[in-house]
This record gives sequence, structure tokens and C-alpha cells, in this order.
Amino acid sequence: MENLTTALAEQSFSFVPSADLLNMLLPYHHNTDITNLEASFQEFHNAWNTSKPQRSLDNGVELYPYKGTLVSYYDLDVTFRRSNSHDYHGETEAETNWVVEHVDATTSTTGAAAADLGRRHKSWPTFVDQNPELLALHQLLIAILASLDLSDDADGNSRQDWEAMQTAFRVQKSREFHGEPGPEGVHQDDCFLTVVILFDRVNVKQGTGGSRIWSLNQECGKPTNDDIISTKLLGAKILEHRFDAVFLLDRMVKHEALPIEMADLDGVTAVRDVLTFEVRKKFVE
Repeated sequence: MENLTTALAEQSFSFVPSADLLNMLLPYHHNTDITNLEASFQEFHNAWNTSKPQRSLDNGVELYPYKGTLVSYYDLDVTFRRSNSHDYHGETEAETNWVVEHVDATTSTTGAAAADLGRRHKSWPTFVDQNPELLALHQLLIAILASLDLSDDADGNSRQDWEAMQTAFRVQKSREFHGEPGPEGVHQDDCFLTVVILFDRVNVKQGTGGSRIWSLNQECGKPTNDDIISTKLLGAKILEHRFDAVFLLDRMVKHEALPIEMADLDGVTAVRDVLTFEVRKKFVE
């Protein structure tokens, strides 16, 4: 973990290969072998099959039909409790088990994703709450925050004041599905720490679906060709292997997710599954 925290301290982001991430998780998991640890994530990954497109809080319309999500908020303390402060209590059975993502239009994303001031996401199934692999990931997040001395910030927040917005994204590309993970383009998530972990790439064309890190001087939204060849682009990499990841300090840099394309146009729908964490102060109504 030392290499990761050093990179975050020096350049505010780090691309982490899958083997390195799994090695960082081993101290927090009962498995002592990387191969066994990797295999044990399968039950957790099954949750992506329950994802649904996010909806506008204003009118319930699906914002991105090609982009399934699961969202829940977890307290980053020793209990790793699921927070209830974001739960959406619908009037009908079909509206239960959804959570609200509150969007601050003054500091949050720009472009298509900032069309309204709130979104509803399908919540994670409750079976993941005690999943050993997820708990190991939460423990790793706490260790990173502590090593960066963010667990007690200038506002006096202790680690018990942190929560992680945990999101599964399933982006699909076909003749019917658009296949763009980041329609907002370059953006920030209005949090302290953002983590993106690849869980699957199916029929995704090599060289597509990459991640870019930008300086704060880069405008939010879609970059131009001149932007791409400028010094404002700090780093770019494609997360290709399961558990490849990118960690970034969201207040220090901006980031972007690029569209996926189908490797075999006559094959199955292209799918890219990622897990993200956005770590911020606990939401207070």
C-alpha cells in the first residue's frame, strides 16, 4: 500500500494493477492466496446482474438506458454499517429498494449527468453487506484514509464521519445500447477519494473504455483534441484485467471514463463492469 499512498501524496492519482490491489486486500481477508481471493469475489460480482438504469428524481425517467447501476452508502467505521439516510421510500412496491444520490450542481459534474438535482439508483442487494470481500475493500479504504492523514481533516472530522458511496456500473454497447461510461466527460465527484475497480470486460474492443486523469485547469465536459495533447492530461490507462484500478484524490484532479466499443460486431453485447467508491463526509439532511 505504500506505493499507492506515495503516488497519491505526490501526484494525487495512481493506476494500480490487479495483482497489487489483491495483495493490498490480503491482510484484511481470511484468504492468504491471491488466486483464492480472486475467485471468492464471484458471489459479490453476481450483484451486477440486479443493476438497473438510474432515474431522474424529478420525473422518474431513465437517464442512461445502457448504464445499469447499484448504489448504497456505507459508514466507514469499524461496523461498516449501511447508511439509511439516502433511502428512497417510494409510495408503491416497485419504488422500494432505491436510494437517492443528491447532486450539488455548483460543485459536482457537468454535462449530461448534471441535468437535474438528484437521481434514484437501485440499491445493492443486502446479501453484499456482510460479504468478506466487500468488508476487506472497506477496510482498505480506511487504511488509505488514515495513511493520507485524511481521517482527521481541518474541519475536525474523525474517520467515523466518513461514508463511501458504493456504485456498481454495468455499461453495455450494441446496436441498441450507446456504451458510454462517462457521458459527462471530464468531471469531479465532489468527494475526497474516488476509486474505480474493473470487474469485467466482455467483447470490449482493445484500446477502448479507458480512464483519463486531468489537472484542475482542464474544463469539465468533453475535451478537445488540443486538450488531449496538452499538459493538462496527466495520465491515461485502460483497465483491462479484473481488479485493475485507479485511485485519485478528487479535490486535486479531475477524471474521465471513455466509451467502449464492441470487439466482435456480430458477437454478444459488449459489457464493462466496474465498482466505484466515492468517499466523502457523511450526508446530513
